[in-house]
Amino acid sequence: MSSLQPQVMGACLDLLRDAARFLGTEANAVSDNPLVFAEEAEALSGGNFHAEPVAFAADMIAIAVCEIGSIAERRIAMLVDPALSGCPRFSRPTPASIRDS
Repeated sequence: MSSLQPQVMGACLDLLRDAARFLGTEANAVSDNPLVFAEEAEALSGGNFHAEPVAFAADMIAIAVCEIGSIAERRIAMLVDPALSGCPRFSRPTPASIRDS
């Protein structure tokens, strides 16, 4: 198994890019945002407020971040486990003491 896992990170990056695109589209949409006419000092709102697109993008971001976090947690667990990494516990040949600080 590759330690970089590009098949997972690439999928997460695609998901994050898609979420950014969805959020950008939603931020620029006229259905949920008021139309501001600076010359007339007027703002008009259709009152069509619905956060479903933003919620979907937030779910996509949460899924991607969770996957990345899961891989990071496993890597850290393997690094600090002497049986798996071959490194001494706490990366020290001897236990730490208060005097070492």
